[in-house]
Amino acid sequence: MLTPSRIEIDLSRFSEVTGLFGARENYDPRTYMAIMVSPSKMALALKFAFPEFVEYRGAVFLAIAFDEKAVDVWFEHLDGDPVAVERVMNHVHLWDILASSTDFDAETELLLAPLATSWNVALCAAFPDREFSVLAAPDGGYGPELTFHSRTAEQMDRPDSNQ
Repeated sequence: MLTPSRIEIDLSRFSEVTGLFGARENYDPRTYMAIMVSPSKMALALKFAFPEFVEYRGAVFLAIAFDEKAVDVWFEHLDGDPVAVERVMNHVHLWDILASSTDFDAETELLLAPLATSWNVALCAAFPDREFSVLAAPDGGYGPELTFHSRTAEQMDRPDSNQ
């Protein structure tokens, strides 16, 4: 599992960037964005990077994927454990939401840590009195995965625990 940290993205590891500009030491993202990224695409990316949330039955869920009936089924299946339900319902496979690219697997994995960090920022802003664990797995069986859950009192007593 990756732990959210500072956001560092090496643009030279993305094939569309190097394909457009060639190999170089530094890339100015403004140039690429001015050519390739419309305001709508930027808004959609930011909406995913800094999502909105729904609070339901004492748990927190991604608003974009919230389904009350499905959450209720998982609460029943997982014996009412809100943390376990959050882990299931907030689970996202990046392969399911990104368009394919030349180096899709490697490039998708590079996005995990920055996305985990941005989700952590969004959760802290939305729920300043709660603590969360944002989990990023490079290969969870079906490509890179991202999820989050509330931290329990037991987990908060162990500062090294991000599970």
